[in-house]
Amino acid sequence: MILIVGSNHDDVLYFESKMRGKTVDTLVGDIKVIEGTIFNQKVYLLSNVYSNYLTAMLTYQIIHKYHIMLVFSVGRCIALTDDIKPGDIVVSRQTYLGEVDFTNVNNSLLGQIPHMPQYYSTDVYLLETMQACLDHTTQASYRLGTFVSFEKNINSVQILDKISKNKMMFGHDSLIALDSECGGVALACHINSVPFIAVKVAERRVDEKENIDTYINSLRKYTEIGKAISSCIGEIGRNEVISGK
Repeated sequence: MILIVGSNHDDVLYFESKMRGKTVDTLVGDIKVIEGTIFNQKVYLLSNVYSNYLTAMLTYQIIHKYHIMLVFSVGRCIALTDDIKPGDIVVSRQTYLGEVDFTNVNNSLLGQIPHMPQYYSTDVYLLETMQACLDHTTQASYRLGTFVSFEKNINSVQILDKISKNKMMFGHDSLIALDSECGGVALACHINSVPFIAVKVAERRVDEKENIDTYINSLRKYTEIGKAISSCIGEIGRNEVISGK
């Protein structure tokens, strides 16, 4: 069972169009889960969820309700460092919670919830499989990078002053992307020992304003991401191996 999480419906629309035997289940309130199969693998789509608070709660619930074994986070992100350009696809090597600060508790590190890791690493097998699928399905530029997830829409480097200096964050100074959903997904997956990976398109640079043009340009890359993830789902289904580490 595979879960794909997007912040809005556009983020998961490609996968919905490829599904067979589609059904819709109400999860909570007006938030729904779309269920179907892609390459004979049962896939669930969750969208219209914003903030790490909500994605953590709902991802945790869905993992248990539908016995999820693998989670993808898709949609848009923001380029912090200059080596990620708008339009690049960014794949997570690791994911941090950007606003967590319990450094006065149990010698915790910045970004670390006590008794949790400071960051959430992507499973090596999953990362290698995703990279191979991108190589085979798209000519689009992609980067393997670090995601830092916040509870706000970042549109200025100054907002990050407490944890960033000269665009260095958590000891990283290259290939850093920002968003506001995948941190919660990564946390829920870690707690349940479920592999997780974020595959998102960089909509804009951190100091640029979001507008209809940046949004439309991002949408053009969704098909590329969709093809690669669908291929990854098929590959994992053929190998029938997910490490869960």
